[in-house]
Amino acid sequence: MKKKSAKINNIKFDNDYPKIGQFLRHLRNKFRLTQAYIAEVVGLSRPTLNKIESDKAELTLFQAKKLADFYNISLSNLLQGKDSMALDLRKSLVTNTENFEANKVQENQVINEYRHNLKDETTLYICIKMMAEPYFFENTLKTALFLVDVEARKVLNTPLPGFYYIKSAQGPEPKDWNNFVNNLIANKSLSRVNVPPYKYPQLKLLALRTPRLEIFKANETCLIDVIIASLKNKSDNDVQEITSKMKCYRDAEMYKQIKTY
Repeated sequence: MKKKSAKINNIKFDNDYPKIGQFLRHLRNKFRLTQAYIAEVVGLSRPTLNKIESDKAELTLFQAKKLADFYNISLSNLLQGKDSMALDLRKSLVTNTENFEANKVQENQVINEYRHNLKDETTLYICIKMMAEPYFFENTLKTALFLVDVEARKVLNTPLPGFYYIKSAQGPEPKDWNNFVNNLIANKSLSRVNVPPYKYPQLKLLALRTPRLEIFKANETCLIDVIIASLKNKSDNDVQEITSKMKCYRDAEMYKQIKTY
């Protein structure tokens, strides 16, 4: 017999407590996250989350627990609408949240100075995060960048890292890839090495410096981390299979640009 989910919308709140939907919307807006992103993390459809945030749909205890864990507050505080955010990973979704307005000008100066290097810094970030993966070769890096760009346009409505991609026999390839990599090598940011003892040459890119994390928005690093996690322990064939199922990749002609928007 299927177990019914416990509902929490019928809990009587004190007058001081906001409705759960309003409180969830407050938390999401506080960290400048989209409904699409939260819905994916919690396992809901975006329309369902929209109804929950509008207090037009009931939330199960299971969903409430996942949301509480994501925002790093207790289930009790979530039900009561108490914003008791701790200083941890969730707190880093924005820099100095409580002082955000005061730091805005200084933060924007740093971002504007380096945001044009998003391609460089995203590439280095992925290289460092996946350096220890046995199957992480150059083709995997290209695919990771492609997946990040596709998801960023879909979830965050922004290009990240902002490459244009060509459909090749090995999968999606950023346009002018060799020139891009050679520039990073010349700047002593990357090193390209051959990895034995494979039958065919396998190239691996090693990061020689840490990326400038301050130029990323917190939801951008979260998205990149999700893509990296999806590629862990995946062979070259597994990675190619992921891209082959994507409509934008399938629809592109060989050696032509892939429409990622």
